[in-house]
Amino acid sequence: MLALSTVCLVALVAQADEAAAKAPDPGLDRYRAVLAKYQKAKALEMDFHLRFTPLQEEKEEAGEEMNDFKVSMRVMRGAAGHIQMSEPSQSMEFTLAGDGEGVFMLDHERKIKMPIGEDFSMIGEMVPLAPMVAWIGEAPKEPKEIEVLPGPEEFPILTGLRFQEGANQQTLWLTPDNRVIAAFFIQDQGEAYPKVRYDLQFSSVRLLDEAEVEDFAYDIPEEYEQPDESEFAGEQSFEASLLAVGSEAPEVEFSDLGGASFDLASLKGKTVLLNFWFRH
Repeated sequence: MLALSTVCLVALVAQADEAAAKAPDPGLDRYRAVLAKYQKAKALEMDFHLRFTPLQEEKEEAGEEMNDFKVSMRVMRGAAGHIQMSEPSQSMEFTLAGDGEGVFMLDHERKIKMPIGEDFSMIGEMVPLAPMVAWIGEAPKEPKEIEVLPGPEEFPILTGLRFQEGANQQTLWLTPDNRVIAAFFIQDQGEAYPKVRYDLQFSSVRLLDEAEVEDFAYDIPEEYEQPDESEFAGEQSFEASLLAVGSEAPEVEFSDLGGASFDLASLKGKTVLLNFWFRH
């Protein structure tokens, strides 16, 4: 009798585990639906504000604002489209342009174009949100746990998803049709570096399931020339500015967001957010 009771108990526990495994997970289901929507889209048309802010080490409160960019993005998966970014307070503006064959950074003042890649895959680093990473063709690791947040009082139709991605945290605010219209991402690169928070506010979002290269390819003006490496003499040449893989890092010091100094070699194995400025 005791043996029979034990067998029954084991069977009931197994059934309970199986039922739990099959139970719907609203957060995960919504997360998968969002990624599927972005993966399906061939092209994106978006306007948004992107802000980088360092966080205080202990309380994770926002410190001094780093940069506040206005971004207009009209890109097709591949190398057709353009991204315009501006930082009004610093008089900074630049354009990433894809002519269908490659992506270039345009210097409108000097009328030059500098190749930066074969496609727009850098979007996953510029806007490191799971849906954007999924759009460029990569597969974000599925979070173990997703918290579903109710919409704020002024926008009750929105739904929030908050989750951890390794040491980083993301919160996505979604419309009923699974478009991200606001988000923040906290990037944690370890104790040696301050955490950085990315805040995004989208004023418009369009996901296009059908798109043609000729409709998105950026028409780079003919007078924009690609710099010849020979124009940069001696130590300032383009080749001289590149380190071979495995080279010893030069003794160059930088200051982080908190003002602390560190050398180039200490960046090995780290993802680094670089600030670069364009003259206008």
